Amino acid sequence: MKKKVISISTPFQFASFNNCFWDVDASKLDIIKDKNFIIARVLEYGVMEQIKELRTIYSDDEIRYVVKNSRNISKRVATFWSTILDIPTEEVYACSQRYSP
Repeated sequence: MKKKVISISTPFQFASFNNCFWDVDASKLDIIKDKNFIIARVLEYGVMEQIKELRTIYSDDEIRYVVKNSRNISKRVATFWSTILDIPTEEVYACSQRYSP
């Protein structure tokens, strides 16, 4: 997949992502500074088209980092993405015993 070229301060401007960002002003999210938040929200609440778009913006390594370290994704979502991205579940915070939703 070809990645989009983004500047250091590109605002997050996807109106079609409103279901993922109901509690924040998505127009104020920065695609670089807020990438962990954006990735976690889209993985957790996004639909297939949104996830496809997410994967054109962020690399699998960036998504893998969020899956492994985020406290903002459910165990169900973390387990699914660990399978897709070939991450051992022992390395995924949401799959660990210390995680409590």
